[in-house]
Amino acid sequence: MMKINKNKKNDFILMLMAILFLALIGGFIFWFSHVKERNIIGKASLTLDYGDGKTRNFEGEIVKNENLVGALIQASQAGGFTYGDFITETNTSWHWYLNGQKINQPPSGIILKDGDKILIRYE
Repeated sequence: MMKINKNKKNDFILMLMAILFLALIGGFIFWFSHVKERNIIGKASLTLDYGDGKTRNFEGEIVKNENLVGALIQASQAGGFTYGDFITETNTSWHWYLNGQKINQPPSGIILKDGDKILIRYE
């Protein structure tokens, strides 16, 4: 009879530990899902101008220290296209603009601010 009580006690302890573990994991998931939201600094827009009259427009939230390439990656995920052609250094036909000014440095080095307007144009 003592053995049965011990087994019940062990089962209870294991079940309690499992519940506590799941609650802990749930808390971490909830906390980490809001970390990105706390780093949102505003919105930016991105336009792809293919040079033939076709354009695609995107607008989304930007996070602290996000660069131009990060915005392009987000747009590619939302728009279902690949972004490699736009950032390949050997492809000189795509030109980057930020707030109407041509970018003459790598887009990965330019950090976005709230309200920025990105244009990537085929010229």
